[in-house]
Amino acid sequence: MDTVSVDSAPGRDDLAPRRVPDPGIAGRLLYHLLPVRRRTVLDNLRHVFGQRLNEPEIRRLAQAHYRHLWRCVREIAIWAVAPGRLVLRLEVADAAWEFDVRRSGALLLMAHLGNFELAPLAGLREYPEYRGLFHVIRRPLPLRWLDALVRRVFSAAGIGVIPDRGALQAAEQTVRAGGSVAFVLDQHASPRYGVVVDFLGRPASTFRSLAELSMRLDKPVLPYLTWREPDGAHVLRFDEPIFPVRLSDQEEAVRATTQAYSDVLERFILRHPEQWFWVHRRWKASIASHRRRAERAAYREPAARGGGSGAARLRPGEAAGERRSAPRRTATERDTDPTRAA
Repeated sequence: MDTVSVDSAPGRDDLAPRRVPDPGIAGRLLYHLLPVRRRTVLDNLRHVFGQRLNEPEIRRLAQAHYRHLWRCVREIAIWAVAPGRLVLRLEVADAAWEFDVRRSGALLLMAHLGNFELAPLAGLREYPEYRGLFHVIRRPLPLRWLDALVRRVFSAAGIGVIPDRGALQAAEQTVRAGGSVAFVLDQHASPRYGVVVDFLGRPASTFRSLAELSMRLDKPVLPYLTWREPDGAHVLRFDEPIFPVRLSDQEEAVRATTQAYSDVLERFILRHPEQWFWVHRRWKASIASHRRRAERAAYREPAARGGGSGAARLRPGEAAGERRSAPRRTATERDTDPTRAA
């Protein structure tokens, strides 16, 4: 594996992809004959690049994405039979050299970019001295046998698996013990666990756990990204560390820190847009759901603090003196109410 020192991260091109790659025959065939979540892929691409790419270019990019997925599957199959045939290149930003994960635990930021399943496993094969130091948070797969198989593959490669349920506490214990934990931060988070940031030009609910843990441990986060180059080589890049934002408003600090993570992921995705996981419904949470959650939290806060002496608490959006019981309506009145959702 070749190691390269790089001064800085690639720049943002105002949400314009660097290129629209040739999908090849495989990409065109898969797009038409095996259209797994094709509507989701096209919708995501239109929302992000619709003002910069025309419809034929959008479809070409979607076809290139299907070609990328096929190459990932093929590479994993070949590597399972003949490990070591994957060509790897390691890039390390200058500011990242000072972080030696063998001496102290680290928080890693990852994305579903490139062959994100295989490249880290192949990297540990090249650097066996790092085996056992890295852990990844994963949601258990629906099929138990498949989940057990994935765990065995990761364990054999020297990567620990932390289940997503109760992951924050387990991750903190792992890092304090000297291990490193990778957070994949480019998927949708429910309002309960997320914070809204800008991602690829659209508001996106993003997991807040990495920012909270970074603040709690007072540790920077090290971006760890991978992608495939045109010559077939896979790049493993440790980018410049991201330090937690410190503000008097804790919620705003979490949001600003998480935004910094998303900005880094965005830059690399724009360099290799066909290699990101467009089949995922990344933007399915509405901003309104986050606002409702914040209002409910504010409504419950006085009770959690023991405030109030039996006085009625106001519900979100209710002004003092406005609370009153509404008269019960008949079924006919409810059915003809124009404000009632269908």
